[in-house]
Amino acid sequence: MHHVEHTVTVAAPVDVVWDVLLDVRGHERILGSVHAAEVLASSGTHQLVRLTVEVNTGVVHTWVTRRDIDADARVIAFRQVEDLAPLVRHMGGEWRAFPLGADRTQLVLTQDYAAREPVDGLVAGRFTPEATEQMLHGVTERNGTGDLAGVRAEAERRVSGAG
Repeated sequence: MHHVEHTVTVAAPVDVVWDVLLDVRGHERILGSVHAAEVLASSGTHQLVRLTVEVNTGVVHTWVTRRDIDADARVIAFRQVEDLAPLVRHMGGEWRAFPLGADRTQLVLTQDYAAREPVDGLVAGRFTPEATEQMLHGVTERNGTGDLAGVRAEAERRVSGAG
């Protein structure tokens, strides 16, 4: 299992950042890697979401993610529960929003992932375990930093009243 963590400071109150994180339907507009987001089920404490995501340049996969919402702590824990990408055995993590004062928020995105086991030395019949690990690390780095930037831009846009 691998763990990746990215952080960014957002020039917006934590409530604004939290609203952006909860608005999963808006993610296809603000997160560059997300092509579509469909809420399959939801309550005050969870969302079941079908996501279509560009996982690598020109490579798109669809899966279902469960998002467990802790509004008091401002944490959304997520994990893929269906239709994992061919290289992925496990993918999960957390979005965490921490107030840094009235008008700034520390936004943290963690991702935990593991590759599928190789069969006859190859993962998904195509890649060495080392190449698979490099690809998965690249995807989590690229999409993680891109997703943080998208949430940051949207929250700051909402505060400024632009657009």
